[in-house]
Amino acid sequence: MTDTREAEAGVRADDERRRALAELLLTRTGGRREFPLSFPQARLWFLDQLHPGNAFYTIDVALRLDFAVDPALVQRAVDDLVARHESLRTTFETRGDQPVQVVSARVPVPVAVVDVADRPDPQAAAVQVATDQARTPFDLTTGPLMRVTLVRLAASRWVLAVAVHHIVADGWSMRVLFAEIAALYSAHARRVPPDLPDLAIQYPDYALWQREVLTGDRLDEHLGYWTQQLADLPVLDLPADRPRPPVQTFTGATTAFTLPADAVAALRALA
Repeated sequence: MTDTREAEAGVRADDERRRALAELLLTRTGGRREFPLSFPQARLWFLDQLHPGNAFYTIDVALRLDFAVDPALVQRAVDDLVARHESLRTTFETRGDQPVQVVSARVPVPVAVVDVADRPDPQAAAVQVATDQARTPFDLTTGPLMRVTLVRLAASRWVLAVAVHHIVADGWSMRVLFAEIAALYSAHARRVPPDLPDLAIQYPDYALWQREVLTGDRLDEHLGYWTQQLADLPVLDLPADRPRPPVQTFTGATTAFTLPADAVAALRALA
C-alpha cells in the first residue's frame, strides 16, 4: 500500500511539473495584430499619458563609421530590420479603457541623411544632430517609434544615430539592433542573403504570454512572496532638504566615485 501511495504521489508531482512547464512554454501566436501590454510597457505607457510629449524615455545611441557609407544600403538594412522585428512596427492605442499594442504589417522608417562636412566643427555638428533627434518626442499612437539619422562628416567618416522609445526596446535590444544592421548592410553590400536566424518568437508574443501566465492565483502567489520577503525592510528615509519643482524636469547629473576593491569583488560575486 505504501508503494502505491508513493507511486501516486510521484505521478501527481510529474503532472504538476508538466503543467508548470506548459505555463513556461512561450510560443509564436502568428497572424495576431493586437496584443496586451507587458507589465514594463504598461508602466511606460502610463508615464507617457502622465507627461505627454516628453522625450525622457528615449534610448539613443550613435556609432562612428570610419568608412565610405552608402546611405541607400543603410536604408535597405533598416527596412529589413523593421520588417524582421514586430516591436519596431508597433504602436499603442486604447480599446475601451485598456491600452493595446498594435503590430502593423509595414512601417516606413526613413533614414535621414545630414551632411555636416562643411561645418567649422563637423564632430560637434554631428553630436548636435544626434542630440536633436534624441530630444524629439515620439507619438506612441502614430509611430514609428524608431528614428535613424546618418551624418556625413567626411567621405570616410560618418555617424549612425539611432533613437528608439523605451517602450519597444531596452539597452540589450540596442546591441542586437546594431549587430543586425551591420549584418544586413554587409549582406546587401556583398549582394548575398543576410545570415540571420529566423525569430522563433516576437516581443508581443512574450507580452501575451506574460499576461496569461501572471494572473489570478499565480500572480497573487508572486505578489504574496515578495510582500513577505520585503515586509521587514527598514523605511528608506531620503533627505527632503530641497524644494521640489511643481513640474518634474528630469534634469540629472553624473557623479563619479571609487568603491573599495573588496566591495567590488563582493558585488560581482553576488551578481
